[in-house]
Amino acid sequence: MLTPESNQSPENLKLAYYLGWCVELLFDSMNIADDMMDGGKTRRFKTCWHLLEDVKMSAINDAFLIESCVYYLLRKHFSHLNCYLQLLELFHESAFIGFLGQALDVKFSQNFFDITMKNYEVIVKNISSHLASYFPVVLGMILAGYSTPETLKKAKLILTDLGYFYIIENDFMDCFGDAKIIGKIGRDIQEGKCRWMAVACLENASPAQRETMKAHYGRDNPQDEAIIKQLYLDINLPEIYAKYSREIYNRLLKTVEENSSGDLKKVYLKLIETMTCSRAAGGLYA
Repeated sequence: MLTPESNQSPENLKLAYYLGWCVELLFDSMNIADDMMDGGKTRRFKTCWHLLEDVKMSAINDAFLIESCVYYLLRKHFSHLNCYLQLLELFHESAFIGFLGQALDVKFSQNFFDITMKNYEVIVKNISSHLASYFPVVLGMILAGYSTPETLKKAKLILTDLGYFYIIENDFMDCFGDAKIIGKIGRDIQEGKCRWMAVACLENASPAQRETMKAHYGRDNPQDEAIIKQLYLDINLPEIYAKYSREIYNRLLKTVEENSSGDLKKVYLKLIETMTCSRAAGGLYA
């Protein structure tokens, strides 16, 4: 969408595909580790890698191996380009941010009952949003020649909000989405994760409801999970989420309108459409 048709040669498109696969490889190396740490059962409609009989704990080395492949492919296919160093630095920065985010996720999930929504927003916007939207989009922008500091600064403003919108939607879908559509069985409640749903629950709960949350959140059995989901419904979290999400959605559209134009604007609007869960999946938008 950002490259003139005259430059859309098979060779250039192949570079874009390679770059996209490098993103997927980095994410999957993180997903393997995340599934092991969280006790995940399914990922993208399939059994988690570490649960396969012929894999098990060797999944740890597989995660390292997959990440190493990213830098091998970058060197092999992009080292002749002027943007190679910029691409390489962005991958290294994003990997570091991803690992840091995982560490923070573990730390705050151990005892998140004092975390405010403001704290949550800061953590997510600085860690998860980078990986969810800024990193992959800016890679494409750099490859297409949209790499000036001013352009990237405006991109960060838009993509951070887009990533945050995606993350809180993902948190909501983990609890109330259809596993047959989203591709995995949500385990945030069982694992006691510091997620938007839990933080919003604590912010809106009565003292008695907070005690219920403390007693049952993070317990890995169906009875406790059911109690927490019912608590979410009692507090009317789906409606609170819907209102909060629409505010971010409308703010995002305004930010795009004020900070972009031309082909970049088309990309941002397409991303908003792509990253929004449909009503069919349990989301808010058509």
